[in-house]
Amino acid sequence: MKKSLMLSELDEAGKSVSVRLYGENEDKASDKVLKVTVDENTDITDGEQDRDLKSLATGTEVDVEYDPATNKATYIFVY
Repeated sequence: MKKSLMLSELDEAGKSVSVRLYGENEDKASDKVLKVTVDENTDITDGEQDRDLKSLATGTEVDVEYDPATNKATYIFVY
């Protein structure tokens, strides 16, 4: 599954990111946030160079590909 999002929280120690969903119409604010885990196999890139989790900042627009069964991110594209 792929979503366009804005990074809202970064947990380097826990290796996870929380992102605010764009264009979602859920009733509760908590339904509009997706938390995904990342690991050494998660591809993080801005299209020109590879990035790491430390290079991300809250408020950054990203696309995230993830497995909805496990919420593990396989790909994060940074705008």
